[in-house]
Amino acid sequence: MRGRPYTKENAARKVGNSWVKFPKVSGTIEVPGLIPGEYQVEIWDTIKGNIIKSSLQQVDKGNFQLQLPKFKKDLALKINKL
Repeated sequence: MRGRPYTKENAARKVGNSWVKFPKVSGTIEVPGLIPGEYQVEIWDTIKGNIIKSSLQQVDKGNFQLQLPKFKKDLALKINKL
């Protein structure tokens, strides 16, 4: 039995013992479930290990919208309530 040919559309990553296909993410994401208040938001480049962008974000109703920068593989968010 042959597997599917590798393409960007069917690429998956191994997570534990399973292969998981992650959807492409771009543009704006919504971060839900936060306590109202002010937050420090950092966007990290996980390959280089540095902060791409840092900002303060006010949360009034438990969520906020975050504009993502362009990226190729992945990035990480660090969100701390002040």
